[in-house]
Amino acid sequence: MKTIVVGLGNPLLQDDGIGPYLVERLKDEKVLCEVEYYLTAESGMYLVEKLVGYERALIIDSIKTEAAHWGQVWLLTAEDFAVTVPGSAHGIDLFTAVRFMRNSGVNIPHQIGILAVGVQSNTLFSEHFSSAIEQCKETIYQQVKSKAVEFFAQEVSFYA
Repeated sequence: MKTIVVGLGNPLLQDDGIGPYLVERLKDEKVLCEVEYYLTAESGMYLVEKLVGYERALIIDSIKTEAAHWGQVWLLTAEDFAVTVPGSAHGIDLFTAVRFMRNSGVNIPHQIGILAVGVQSNTLFSEHFSSAIEQCKETIYQQVKSKAVEFFAQEVSFYA
């Protein structure tokens, strides 16, 4: 089963780089078997184009949250993004792009999940994580590793 794990984020925007950091660790430690890895800061249609031809995809990204949730990891699916803001082809969200490609007959993964990591800041220019994320990045990694293994052990459709 052709599978991809995507580290989404910009390492120059403080905590936004947590996705690529975590995917690099998963890759280096060979946590997941027979998986391709991809690091990018692109989203929407550009990201979905990269998913074409895969059967399963897991995207690891940051999500700006309140202090109480910094470092927490959630497994999100399409249902968690049911409310979307209409946009142009230049700025559509991930699941709108997935629906468009699917309706166009393009082979998009039947199983798409997002591991979202609660972060302090994903818009400040810095090559270093915030102190809040730096202090708990090992715990974050262990959560991501566990949730990634769990996600791929499931044989359910996370996106209809």
